[in-house]
Amino acid sequence: MIRHLVVLMLIFLLASCQVVKIGEPKGLGALAIIVDIDAPGGRYMCRKITLYMKPDDNGKSGAVESLEVFASNNNSYALFSNIPPNKYNINKVRCYAKKGYILNDSYSYLEYQADLSVSVLPNTLEVPAFKVVGWQENDYFEYGTEFIDSSQREEWLDKIKKENDTTGWDLTF
Repeated sequence: MIRHLVVLMLIFLLASCQVVKIGEPKGLGALAIIVDIDAPGGRYMCRKITLYMKPDDNGKSGAVESLEVFASNNNSYALFSNIPPNKYNINKVRCYAKKGYILNDSYSYLEYQADLSVSVLPNTLEVPAFKVVGWQENDYFEYGTEFIDSSQREEWLDKIKKENDTTGWDLTF
């Protein structure tokens, strides 16, 4: 019995040290979106924050990519890969409420119009010039995006390189 517990604990320990691989580049691009949520006690109204981005092609394409960032009470990042190379405009950001909450009298989300852009390059992982932010104090909460400078982006890129297998990817900020 103890032998089985030791083996299970060893497997769990090795699994938790596993390096995450973003995936093979295959000519597609990737984004690392920084997430900075500050909610004392870990209670934040948004369960996820979604960024909606469209190709910057003067309305020729109706395709919309959505990047979902799950809100947690920490300073982290979310990786998105297999994005076709293009310049994208992020035109709206939504906060989807946790289960059981209703916002603005009848919606499960709050939305604001954004004006952000990102360029996704082939075989490149990029940390964009913005991060997703949120904070909550009592019943009042905020969410949105903030610009970050190149030194912060470089620090995040170093952290991502340490925590992920980025073999085959060009890394940029």
